Amino acid sequence: MIVLGIESTCDETSIAVINDRFEVLSNVIYSQVDLHSQFGGVFPELAAREHVEKILPCFEEALQRAQVKKGDLSLICAAYGPGLIGSISIGLTFAKMLSLTLNIPFVAVNHVHAHLVAPLLENKGAFDLFGAIGIVISGGHTQINWMRTPLDVETIGSTIDDAMGECFDKCAKICDLPYPGGPHVEKLASKGDLIKVPLKSCKVRDAPLSFSFSGLKTQVLYAKKNPLYQVEDICASFQHVVFKDLYQKAILAVEKFQAKAVFFGGGVASSKSLRGYFKDFPCPVFFPSKKLALDNGAMIGALGLLQYKKLGPSPLDIEPKTRIPFPHLTEKRDSLELKQVATTAV
Repeated sequence: MIVLGIESTCDETSIAVINDRFEVLSNVIYSQVDLHSQFGGVFPELAAREHVEKILPCFEEALQRAQVKKGDLSLICAAYGPGLIGSISIGLTFAKMLSLTLNIPFVAVNHVHAHLVAPLLENKGAFDLFGAIGIVISGGHTQINWMRTPLDVETIGSTIDDAMGECFDKCAKICDLPYPGGPHVEKLASKGDLIKVPLKSCKVRDAPLSFSFSGLKTQVLYAKKNPLYQVEDICASFQHVVFKDLYQKAILAVEKFQAKAVFFGGGVASSKSLRGYFKDFPCPVFFPSKKLALDNGAMIGALGLLQYKKLGPSPLDIEPKTRIPFPHLTEKRDSLELKQVATTAV
């Protein structure tokens, strides 16, 4: 079975080809970082227009690299959210068009959910390590999830304000660093002293697995105004506080749910510094490679394939959405209930 995965929820146009053994045959990604860097963030209208320009060349290149033809495709998968409506619409419409033209099934998937299955593409043996904790950390999302299976996911903690990647971007802006901020903060942090600037993480009352970054941003702002502090020390302290807090929450989640493993997804998960914090974690931890940490079509295809095997195709009238709750797809529900969930929440 040859599966096409299409991702266009934000500022990456990506199309990938995978097979039913979860092998990635191609994973083409067109990034818009250079286009949006001058604005210090993603400009939604420009992002949508760029997807229009890139979607067809991306599709053709993905097929060429995978050495397959359109007629070889068995399943079309696309993200229908969460994300920017204009951007999502481009990939979703393209996927529906291919499904109708080629007369093959179509599956719509949750982009954030797809990040959680990305590590499975490079760690096939990890399919045996559920229930697990799944952590998504990106520019738009920060969640801790309990994964009973790769499809049965429940959010147990999330940010109440900024996403982690967004906080890195804003810290970078305060420190006069370019967008996107994460790599620049990490580079400067490697030269700084993480204990020279007294920053503290913020706690969410009665929600120990949830995050808040607004207070930390304020601390960074005042630290930057203090002539006693060097910018590299601010970055080092900021990064340490964020990653230490994440580590502690991950420990708490694993202990509470007796998880067998932790799966990371999202752009922040590509940080080498973050991986260092989890080097001696008490259970197996799986990070995606950098190309699979970013928004990509391979993870969309992987989740789409899992959904198709369990639920069948999605309806072609499904619309793009800015927010999507995780479906709760338990093995105990009968097939009719699962199909109903697929048409409403997936």
